Amino acid sequence: MKTCIGRILIAGSMVFSCMASVLHAGDYEEYSCSSGNYFSGCVARGKASPWNFGGHIETGLYVNEYGQKNTYNGAGTPYGPDVYSGNTVALQNVHQSDWQFNQGWVYLEKELSGRNSLELGGRVDYVYGTDARYLQSAGLEYDAGHGHWGSGDYYSALAQAYGEVGYGKLSVKMGKFITPLGCDAIVSTDRFFYSLSKNFGLLPVTHTGALATVKFNRHLSVYGGWTNGEGQFFETSRDNALLAGFEYKFNPCTKVGYGMMKGWDEYNFDGEYFVHSLYFSHKFGRWNYTADWALRNMNADNNVNSYGGYGIGNSLYYTINDKWALGFRAEWRHDYNDAYFGSDYDGYGFTFGANWLPYCWLLIRPEIRYDSYHGTPIGPFNLAKSNFAEPKGDQLSGGFSVVVKF
Repeated sequence: MKTCIGRILIAGSMVFSCMASVLHAGDYEEYSCSSGNYFSGCVARGKASPWNFGGHIETGLYVNEYGQKNTYNGAGTPYGPDVYSGNTVALQNVHQSDWQFNQGWVYLEKELSGRNSLELGGRVDYVYGTDARYLQSAGLEYDAGHGHWGSGDYYSALAQAYGEVGYGKLSVKMGKFITPLGCDAIVSTDRFFYSLSKNFGLLPVTHTGALATVKFNRHLSVYGGWTNGEGQFFETSRDNALLAGFEYKFNPCTKVGYGMMKGWDEYNFDGEYFVHSLYFSHKFGRWNYTADWALRNMNADNNVNSYGGYGIGNSLYYTINDKWALGFRAEWRHDYNDAYFGSDYDGYGFTFGANWLPYCWLLIRPEIRYDSYHGTPIGPFNLAKSNFAEPKGDQLSGGFSVVVKF
């Protein structure tokens, strides 16, 4: 097996962790449910400098059976704001109907080595594309008086900007950083499928604050700290939240993790909220299975109205050879919203995809997806095209993306 390509499949699809111990005998591979890197096999081990600079670009095409266009807001309709907006929110991707430039991503970081001495590090990430909408923070990339960094479909963001201090097994990052919660990564090089999971929409994307992590041993790591909520950059003083969790690796093949966030949001809905995620992953032979549970409960308008959701995701991956892998995802999510016309519905999704890695720097991933929604209101699809006259409760869609690492 070619080590470079094999290592890419191991981390990129989050399913090949046991094979890593074969490729590098005696090395207990560090891997995470939320951030495996497709291209980790191309990074030289034992490099002299702790400084890293790189990035990637991703572009792709997605189509659907109705020719439904992208819509961002359903305000003023029985579908509520951003609850039912067709291929944008219902499928989680920002731009789900045509060709798009998802991510142009660059980063600079200084890693901590974990030595028993005081170390300083940090990281800055900049992204441009349709996915940057998820990574913008109130008070930094936009605010009520000055608009956003970007317009229409395309935006830019400082996805991360934090300093880090460490001593041995303890490290603390301070600034803006991507959430440690969940099993689906916003960074396109860190997930198997092109489209995002339904549980992705229940969890935060970025935080600003301080987060401490302790790696007690090769099995257990625990994190906890204070943040200014989610998607905010010190916009208001009352948006305080506790962020905490752990990950336990029984062995290189089996792990479990849990994370939660609890706080008060004044900027968006003026109420308290609780978010958590739980996941389990196990590798057996060429197969890997991952299950994840996510939940969000919010009490808006000073705790008068409540809304949120919860869901279960199941992913199964299979390694064909050193260039190809297949993946299947089955998921369910329930949403409720007392504040907007009493909406209450279930969404089901089934995705089949493949990863083709012809070179260390190139990934191509096609997929096909079927989604079905049941409840009140009905039919999130075909809304914009039919002007809400002919809503559809299910939809077949599919596409592919190309990711280039540099």
